[in-house]
Amino acid sequence: MTPFAPGEATAKVTAATTSARVKVAEASGIVQVRLYNSGTVTAFLALGDSTIAATVAAGMPLPPGAVEVVSFATGDDVYLAGITASGTADVYATPGVGI
Repeated sequence: MTPFAPGEATAKVTAATTSARVKVAEASGIVQVRLYNSGTVTAFLALGDSTIAATVAAGMPLPPGAVEVVSFATGDDVYLAGITASGTADVYATPGVGI
């Protein structure tokens, strides 16, 4: 396994009870994104194109304080959407390569 290496600037999405999204990476060879939930509530996340919206029912849960590295398909700009069941959570997304 290769340690995670940042490749582009970190983006922040403030997840609340309505889905919000932010552009994470330009179309490139970046294939992973490191996610960190600095909030006090679980954020439910989705990665996709500029139309992506997160839902509590189908989103990937990221608990408070958690760090995850996820992979995504390359070729298009990548967006991160986040939502919470209650409250708000700032989720930081750093594109890069490695685990």
